[in-house]
Amino acid sequence: MIKMQYESVFGEISRTKTPIILLILCYSAYLLLFFGTIDDFMFQHAGYAEKYALTGYIPNEEQLLGEYTLGLSGFYSFLIIICQVTGIEAGQIILMPVLTLVLIPVSYCLYLKFICDRLIASLLVLVSITYAWNSIFAFTPHNFGVLLLYLVIYSLLLFHDSNSSHSLNPALIIMSICVLIMGDISYKSSLWILCLLILTVAFSLFIMGNRLFDKKSVKLVFVTLIGLSTVLGLNKFFFDTFIPKLHVVQSLEYSSGIEKIFLLFGGQTNDPLSPYGLLYSSPKLVTYIQLTRLAIFGLINVVAMYYIFKNLWHNKKLHTCNDFCGVVLSSLVMVVVINTTIYSFIGLFDIGLLSLPGLLSIAYLYHNASHYKPIVILLLVFLLCLNISYDSIVIENDIPPRDGNYFSYISPSCYWYIDKVPATTELKTDVLTWGYYISERIYHEPERAPSHFSTSDILMLTSKDTSKMKSGDLLYLINYDLRRFSITNWRMVESFASYRQIITSNDNINQIYQSSDLISIFYTESA
Repeated sequence: MIKMQYESVFGEISRTKTPIILLILCYSAYLLLFFGTIDDFMFQHAGYAEKYALTGYIPNEEQLLGEYTLGLSGFYSFLIIICQVTGIEAGQIILMPVLTLVLIPVSYCLYLKFICDRLIASLLVLVSITYAWNSIFAFTPHNFGVLLLYLVIYSLLLFHDSNSSHSLNPALIIMSICVLIMGDISYKSSLWILCLLILTVAFSLFIMGNRLFDKKSVKLVFVTLIGLSTVLGLNKFFFDTFIPKLHVVQSLEYSSGIEKIFLLFGGQTNDPLSPYGLLYSSPKLVTYIQLTRLAIFGLINVVAMYYIFKNLWHNKKLHTCNDFCGVVLSSLVMVVVINTTIYSFIGLFDIGLLSLPGLLSIAYLYHNASHYKPIVILLLVFLLCLNISYDSIVIENDIPPRDGNYFSYISPSCYWYIDKVPATTELKTDVLTWGYYISERIYHEPERAPSHFSTSDILMLTSKDTSKMKSGDLLYLINYDLRRFSITNWRMVESFASYRQIITSNDNINQIYQSSDLISIFYTESA
């Protein structure tokens, strides 16, 4: 009897310790793989946060971006608070795993809600955190939006399970708060969460008719209406930025997101940089791994959707958590389709969110279809191996922008520019270096900043085509240290290091500054 009790207690401790060890492993894996890496656009956000901390005011429109509404004031508020509490500069916070500390336990709770198995839920978190170098756990506005999306999904499931009819239901409160602040945290999360709520209500009505979980339906519809009011009424981003952006993109010569898939196979698009081989193309093995994971998640989503709709169509009920999990998961898959379609139209093949419904589909099938369990476990192990292989290759090739010294090698050129260059002279550079200049110069010239390279700039600098060369006094700052760099419309360009000799011998420009053999500034006179 004592032995049986001992084995029972020991077994419970083991089942508790193993997930904790795996979650600690998740955080360690993030530090090992991603510490010091950064999204190309994040330095500009750090600069804005520092500027707003100094002025004590967060505007709806950022002067350095023109007349476009930001829609990120909530994110800047959180970043400023974190900086004030920790005493760490925003430029360093964005390189630290701050958001990871929250997202790992939240994602674990979400997976656990679907699968009811602590060990498999922990394994799902590990697969999620190793999914890509630009992990959803990095500190960016849209990843903050992912946190809100996780919280809304989890709150939806808790709200459906709740037997309380009290108006102050904790799950409903969390959901309402997320819906209220999503428009000021990330415009992407506004799209995700709003579509998720609308589709969840629509699918539930389709399945249940007028029996949509009774009084709870009214509250859920009310939260959805709050979301619509927030996005279309209180927040100006949709009408002031998103709609104008669509009209502008239609007249540009850039490739759509779907067309950019051809670059994975070394093909060409209608982008002016494509015929010259200037657009960045990932190593072949990385491409194959990306496509394999995409195919796995796509297939597992299709299988899960078939299983879900087959059961719901026959049962016509949403009485259990599993039934409602299926409805939420189906809605989430549709959210990914909508998100990918919209962003493809404006130039980005955005499938990063696909991993969430993919992993939730794995959890759903593991919990609801016992004959899938061995396949699911093998699939998770296979995905983990693919992720580790992918991360090893991109880190070995130094593909993610990474620097253990917070990219401080850019700083000397920034101060030289402040001291030596007249305010009327325009400076053009890549997105990451542009953002670093903004973050460094906030304390000196907060209303003066460089601009992004254009297509004609890249073609002129590499001596491919000078026919569209811009007239006027211009400076071009070239960062040779970046293995690939971003310009407008989410386009990735091959490193300037491959064209160093061509650039230095270009008769259209003159080198006037060099720092550590990594940064060079070139000057071109008025035409």
